[in-house]
Amino acid sequence: MQSNVYTRRLGGPMFWVVAIILVGAAVAMAPKMFTGSAWDVVWWFVLVLFSVACLLMRVKVTVDDSEVRFTVFGFSDRVALSSIVNVCRGPEITFKHGAGVRFIGNATGYVVPGPTVQIETSTSTYLVSATDPEAVIADIEARLHAANVTA
Repeated sequence: MQSNVYTRRLGGPMFWVVAIILVGAAVAMAPKMFTGSAWDVVWWFVLVLFSVACLLMRVKVTVDDSEVRFTVFGFSDRVALSSIVNVCRGPEITFKHGAGVRFIGNATGYVVPGPTVQIETSTSTYLVSATDPEAVIADIEARLHAANVTA
């Protein structure tokens, strides 16, 4: 089987709150670019780059025949299919949970607000954001079933 990639982007109210705060801060700091020191200019560019990175934040889940990989904001992890003991729909992540790599309950989350997939191994639990969690779950379960049939 080929690998499938599922993505979920930062969206909804959190996107707009982040956009307003970061764009407002960049606009407020813009006059310092012309009157301030070189460090003021550097900090302004850092803020703008951070703003763009936050607004483009996404969770990417890649499922292939041997593992599930998930990435958010440059942080990634992988789980071998053979180590997965359960996969199910996880809790809905809300604005209060934030976005990025988070510890939510006893799970490590690679999340943006919205629906999640819960992947359990014998040693860890992961929450991974997905636009269509049922499709991700079905994909993982089909690969687990295929691996068990051929083993």
